[in-house]
Amino acid sequence: MSYIRSPELLGFDKLDLSSDSTVNAGSSETITSTPEPGYLYKVKSIHLNIVTPGGTSSGTHRFDVKHTSPTMTYLTGISAHDGQLRYDFGYWRNADNTELPLTGIEQLLMLNQIVYNHDHPLTIKYTNDTDVNQTNERSIILDVEIYREVL
Repeated sequence: MSYIRSPELLGFDKLDLSSDSTVNAGSSETITSTPEPGYLYKVKSIHLNIVTPGGTSSGTHRFDVKHTSPTMTYLTGISAHDGQLRYDFGYWRNADNTELPLTGIEQLLMLNQIVYNHDHPLTIKYTNDTDVNQTNERSIILDVEIYREVL
């Protein structure tokens, strides 16, 4: 008889993936979180925050949280050029154009499904589709449980 072994919980960490680089109008920046081989991370909370690009008059800006392989989008928030983008405590607080998943309950349930490892890292992509460069810091903080993978 064989048994399925569960991953071993090793601890917790707060990953600060924030970025203050300029994201030009019409372009994007992707931040990747990749655990060391042999470990996996289970996301317990995410904090995303970016204010409106200064001086903008048109367009949108957005955050997408996804796996790279296989491609799966967990969270998407889109705001108009003059709207802040903020996700924390399990749901979109500010995303005035689009919030995916659609409801707060669905967003919280999706958050609880985010598990990733070295071969399947997590990406957080900020896209600036406004008419000006985004020079404000993008606050990106993940609280994760760290597990040793069972091979």
